[in-house]
Amino acid sequence: VISHHRLGSSTPMSASVMRLALLPAFVHAFGTVGTIEPCKLVEPASTQIDFEEFTRASWFVQEQEVTPLQPLDQFFCVVATYKLEGKVVQVAGPPFGTGAPFDGTVISAYNQGNTGSVDGAKITQLGTELCVRDLEPEGNRLAVAPCFLPNSLAGPYWPVVLKADKEGRYTAMAVINGQPTVPKSDGCGSPSESLGLFILTRDRIAPPELVKEIKAELVALGISVAKLLPVTTEGCAFEGFDLKPSNETVIN
Repeated sequence: VISHHRLGSSTPMSASVMRLALLPAFVHAFGTVGTIEPCKLVEPASTQIDFEEFTRASWFVQEQEVTPLQPLDQFFCVVATYKLEGKVVQVAGPPFGTGAPFDGTVISAYNQGNTGSVDGAKITQLGTELCVRDLEPEGNRLAVAPCFLPNSLAGPYWPVVLKADKEGRYTAMAVINGQPTVPKSDGCGSPSESLGLFILTRDRIAPPELVKEIKAELVALGISVAKLLPVTTEGCAFEGFDLKPSNETVIN
Protein backbone atom coordinates (compact mmCIF):
# COMPACT_ATOMS: atom_id res chain seq x y z
CA VAL A 1 0.00 0.00 0.00
CA ILE A 2 1.15 3.54 -0.43
CA SER A 3 1.76 5.34 2.83
CA HIS A 4 0.93 9.10 2.48
CA HIS A 5 -2.08 8.42 0.22
CA ARG A 6 -5.55 7.54 1.50
CA LEU A 7 -7.55 4.66 0.14
CA GLY A 8 -10.57 5.44 -2.00
CA SER A 9 -12.03 4.91 -5.43
CA SER A 10 -11.82 8.58 -6.37
CA THR A 11 -8.20 9.27 -5.42
CA PRO A 12 -5.77 9.11 -8.37
CA MET A 13 -2.95 7.72 -6.22
CA SER A 14 -5.01 5.89 -3.60
CA ALA A 15 -3.65 3.27 -1.22
CA SER A 16 -4.45 -0.38 -1.58
CA VAL A 17 -7.26 -1.94 0.38
CA MET A 18 -4.74 -3.41 2.77
CA ARG A 19 -1.19 -2.86 3.91
CA LEU A 20 0.16 -5.92 2.18
CA ALA A 21 2.08 -3.34 0.20
CA LEU A 22 3.58 -0.37 1.96
CA LEU A 23 6.62 1.86 1.80
CA PRO A 24 9.32 1.22 4.38
CA ALA A 25 8.25 1.85 7.94
CA PHE A 26 11.17 3.33 9.81
CA VAL A 27 10.53 2.22 13.38
CA HIS A 28 12.61 2.27 16.55
CA ALA A 29 12.53 -0.51 19.09
CA PHE A 30 10.96 0.40 22.42
CA GLY A 31 12.56 -0.77 25.64
CA THR A 32 11.09 -3.68 27.56
CA VAL A 33 8.03 -3.00 29.66
CA GLY A 34 7.91 -4.42 33.16
CA THR A 35 8.91 -8.09 33.09
CA ILE A 36 8.17 -8.57 29.38
CA GLU A 37 11.16 -10.03 27.54
CA PRO A 38 12.79 -8.19 24.62
CA CYS A 39 11.41 -8.87 21.17
CA LYS A 40 12.41 -11.98 19.27
CA LEU A 41 14.01 -11.56 15.88
CA VAL A 42 11.32 -12.35 13.30
CA GLU A 43 12.33 -14.23 10.16
CA PRO A 44 10.28 -15.24 7.10
CA ALA A 45 9.15 -18.87 6.88
CA SER A 46 12.09 -21.13 6.06
CA THR A 47 10.34 -23.24 3.42
CA GLN A 48 11.35 -22.06 -0.05
CA ILE A 49 8.41 -20.26 -1.67
CA ASP A 50 7.03 -21.80 -4.87
CA PHE A 51 5.88 -18.67 -6.68
CA GLU A 52 3.85 -20.58 -9.27
CA GLU A 53 1.85 -22.06 -6.41
CA PHE A 54 1.84 -18.80 -4.47
CA THR A 55 0.18 -17.02 -7.40
CA ARG A 56 -2.06 -19.91 -8.46
CA ALA A 57 -5.16 -18.75 -6.57
CA SER A 58 -6.33 -15.66 -4.70
CA TRP A 59 -5.83 -15.17 -0.96
CA PHE A 60 -8.69 -14.14 1.34
CA VAL A 61 -7.87 -12.09 4.44
CA GLN A 62 -9.40 -13.64 7.57
CA GLU A 63 -7.92 -11.37 10.24
CA GLN A 64 -5.72 -8.29 10.17
CA GLU A 65 -4.70 -5.22 12.12
CA VAL A 66 -6.30 -1.82 11.62
CA THR A 67 -3.99 0.61 9.84
CA PRO A 68 -4.31 4.29 8.93
CA LEU A 69 -4.84 3.21 5.33
CA GLN A 70 -7.51 0.66 6.19
CA PRO A 71 -9.91 1.53 9.01
CA LEU A 72 -12.29 -0.99 10.49
CA ASP A 73 -15.14 -0.09 8.11
CA GLN A 74 -13.08 -1.55 5.27
CA PHE A 75 -12.80 -5.02 6.82
CA PHE A 76 -15.17 -6.59 4.30
CA CYS A 77 -14.38 -9.07 1.51
CA VAL A 78 -10.65 -8.29 1.50
CA VAL A 79 -8.80 -10.39 -1.07
CA ALA A 80 -5.35 -10.35 -2.66
CA THR A 81 -4.61 -11.75 -6.12
CA TYR A 82 -1.00 -12.18 -7.19
CA LYS A 83 0.27 -12.70 -10.74
CA LEU A 84 3.57 -13.46 -12.45
CA GLU A 85 3.36 -10.91 -15.25
CA GLY A 86 7.02 -10.18 -15.88
CA LYS A 87 6.90 -6.67 -14.46
CA VAL A 88 10.21 -4.80 -14.47
CA VAL A 89 11.28 -2.81 -11.41
CA GLN A 90 14.47 -0.95 -10.48
CA VAL A 91 17.06 -1.97 -7.93
CA ALA A 92 17.73 1.59 -6.75
CA GLY A 93 17.86 5.16 -7.92
CA PRO A 94 15.13 7.59 -8.93
CA PRO A 95 11.66 6.21 -9.72
CA PHE A 96 9.95 5.92 -13.10
CA GLY A 97 12.34 3.55 -14.86
CA THR A 98 15.66 5.39 -14.68
CA GLY A 99 17.63 2.91 -12.53
CA ALA A 100 19.15 -0.52 -13.16
CA PRO A 101 16.52 -3.25 -13.64
CA PHE A 102 16.04 -5.92 -10.96
CA ASP A 103 16.75 -9.41 -12.31
CA GLY A 104 14.85 -11.32 -9.61
CA THR A 105 11.25 -12.51 -9.34
CA VAL A 106 8.59 -9.77 -9.39
CA ILE A 107 4.94 -10.49 -8.55
CA SER A 108 2.07 -8.15 -9.43
CA ALA A 109 -0.29 -7.59 -6.48
CA TYR A 110 -3.99 -6.76 -6.84
CA ASN A 111 -5.75 -5.98 -3.53
CA GLN A 112 -9.51 -5.50 -3.34
CA GLY A 113 -12.33 -5.25 -0.82
CA ASN A 114 -15.60 -3.56 0.14
CA THR A 115 -16.29 -0.66 2.48
CA GLY A 116 -19.11 -0.43 5.03
CA SER A 117 -20.57 -3.89 4.36
CA VAL A 118 -20.27 -6.91 2.10
CA ASP A 119 -22.48 -5.00 -0.35
CA GLY A 120 -20.55 -1.74 0.01
CA ALA A 121 -18.51 0.08 -2.58
CA LYS A 122 -15.58 -1.84 -4.02
CA ILE A 123 -12.21 -0.40 -3.10
CA THR A 124 -8.85 -1.18 -4.65
CA GLN A 125 -5.53 0.43 -5.46
CA LEU A 126 -5.99 2.96 -8.24
CA GLY A 127 -3.52 4.96 -10.27
CA THR A 128 -0.61 2.68 -9.47
CA GLU A 129 0.44 -0.95 -9.66
CA LEU A 130 1.99 -2.85 -6.76
CA CYS A 131 4.97 -5.15 -7.15
CA VAL A 132 6.26 -7.75 -4.69
CA ARG A 133 9.99 -8.39 -5.16
CA ASP A 134 11.95 -11.47 -4.06
CA LEU A 135 15.01 -9.69 -2.70
CA GLU A 136 16.54 -12.71 -0.96
CA PRO A 137 15.30 -16.01 -2.46
CA GLU A 138 17.07 -18.24 0.05
CA GLY A 139 15.55 -16.34 2.97
CA ASN A 140 12.11 -15.56 1.49
CA ARG A 141 12.70 -11.87 2.16
CA LEU A 142 10.10 -10.24 -0.02
CA ALA A 143 9.48 -6.51 -0.31
CA VAL A 144 6.60 -4.56 -1.81
CA ALA A 145 5.98 -1.09 -3.20
CA PRO A 146 4.31 0.57 -6.17
CA CYS A 147 5.96 -0.82 -9.29
CA PHE A 148 7.42 2.55 -10.29
CA LEU A 149 9.48 2.69 -7.08
CA PRO A 150 12.85 0.91 -6.79
CA ASN A 151 13.63 -1.94 -4.43
CA SER A 152 15.47 0.48 -2.17
CA LEU A 153 12.12 2.12 -1.33
CA ALA A 154 10.13 -1.09 -0.93
CA GLY A 155 8.91 -2.25 2.48
CA PRO A 156 9.12 -5.73 4.02
CA TYR A 157 6.51 -8.32 3.05
CA TRP A 158 7.39 -11.40 5.08
CA PRO A 159 5.31 -14.60 5.01
CA VAL A 160 6.22 -15.75 8.52
CA VAL A 161 3.77 -18.68 8.47
CA LEU A 162 3.16 -20.59 5.24
CA LYS A 163 0.97 -23.72 5.27
CA ALA A 164 0.45 -26.32 2.54
CA ASP A 165 -1.59 -29.49 2.12
CA LYS A 166 -0.11 -32.92 1.37
CA GLU A 167 -0.09 -32.12 -2.35
CA GLY A 168 2.02 -29.03 -1.70
CA ARG A 169 -0.78 -26.55 -2.41
CA TYR A 170 -0.66 -23.52 -0.16
CA THR A 171 -3.65 -23.25 2.15
CA ALA A 172 -2.87 -20.37 4.50
CA MET A 173 -0.25 -17.82 5.46
CA ALA A 174 0.49 -15.03 7.88
CA VAL A 175 2.28 -11.93 6.58
CA ILE A 176 3.97 -9.18 8.58
CA ASN A 177 5.32 -5.91 7.20
CA GLY A 178 8.56 -5.91 9.15
CA GLN A 179 10.15 -6.56 12.53
CA PRO A 180 7.80 -5.94 15.50
CA THR A 181 9.52 -3.86 18.16
CA VAL A 182 6.99 -3.03 20.88
CA PRO A 183 6.72 -5.60 23.71
CA LYS A 184 3.20 -6.81 24.50
CA SER A 185 1.90 -9.43 26.90
CA ASP A 186 1.72 -12.09 24.14
CA GLY A 187 4.79 -11.13 22.12
CA CYS A 188 5.83 -8.01 20.25
CA GLY A 189 3.77 -5.73 18.06
CA SER A 190 4.41 -2.80 15.80
CA PRO A 191 4.65 0.83 16.80
CA SER A 192 1.30 2.54 16.42
CA GLU A 193 0.28 2.94 12.76
CA SER A 194 3.55 1.63 11.37
CA LEU A 195 3.28 -2.01 10.32
CA GLY A 196 0.63 -4.56 9.43
CA LEU A 197 -0.11 -8.19 10.31
CA PHE A 198 -2.45 -10.36 8.21
CA ILE A 199 -3.81 -13.92 8.20
CA LEU A 200 -4.83 -15.10 4.73
CA THR A 201 -6.26 -18.36 3.43
CA ARG A 202 -7.07 -19.86 0.06
CA ASP A 203 -10.57 -20.70 1.30
CA ARG A 204 -12.97 -17.78 1.27
CA ILE A 205 -14.28 -18.77 4.71
CA ALA A 206 -11.56 -20.40 6.77
CA PRO A 207 -12.19 -22.98 9.51
CA PRO A 208 -11.93 -21.20 12.89
CA GLU A 209 -9.47 -23.83 14.10
CA LEU A 210 -7.09 -22.98 11.24
CA VAL A 211 -7.06 -19.29 12.15
CA LYS A 212 -6.56 -20.22 15.82
CA GLU A 213 -3.65 -22.48 14.87
CA ILE A 214 -1.95 -19.74 12.87
CA LYS A 215 -2.35 -17.25 15.70
CA ALA A 216 -0.73 -19.72 18.10
CA GLU A 217 2.19 -20.10 15.69
CA LEU A 218 2.57 -16.33 15.49
CA VAL A 219 2.72 -16.06 19.28
CA ALA A 220 5.32 -18.85 19.34
CA LEU A 221 7.38 -16.74 16.92
CA GLY A 222 7.18 -13.81 19.33
CA ILE A 223 4.58 -11.88 17.32
CA SER A 224 1.66 -10.35 19.22
CA VAL A 225 -1.81 -11.12 17.87
CA ALA A 226 -3.59 -8.81 20.30
CA LYS A 227 -4.53 -6.27 17.61
CA LEU A 228 -5.78 -8.75 15.02
CA LEU A 229 -9.46 -8.34 14.15
CA PRO A 230 -11.72 -10.51 11.97
CA VAL A 231 -12.47 -9.58 8.37
CA THR A 232 -15.99 -10.38 7.15
CA THR A 233 -16.04 -12.87 4.27
CA GLU A 234 -19.46 -14.45 4.80
CA GLY A 235 -21.92 -13.19 2.19
CA CYS A 236 -19.33 -11.61 -0.10
CA ALA A 237 -20.21 -11.70 -3.80
CA PHE A 238 -16.81 -10.37 -4.95
CA GLU A 239 -18.58 -8.75 -7.88
CA GLY A 240 -16.10 -7.26 -10.34
CA PHE A 241 -13.10 -8.56 -8.38
CA ASP A 242 -10.00 -9.94 -10.08
CA LEU A 243 -9.98 -13.46 -8.62
CA LYS A 244 -8.21 -16.74 -9.23
CA PRO A 245 -10.43 -19.44 -7.67
CA SER A 246 -8.81 -22.46 -6.03
CA ASN A 247 -10.34 -25.91 -6.04
CA GLU A 248 -11.55 -25.40 -2.49
CA THR A 249 -12.91 -21.86 -2.91
CA VAL A 250 -16.51 -21.25 -3.93
CA ILE A 251 -17.08 -17.81 -5.46
CA ASN A 252 -20.66 -16.56 -5.49
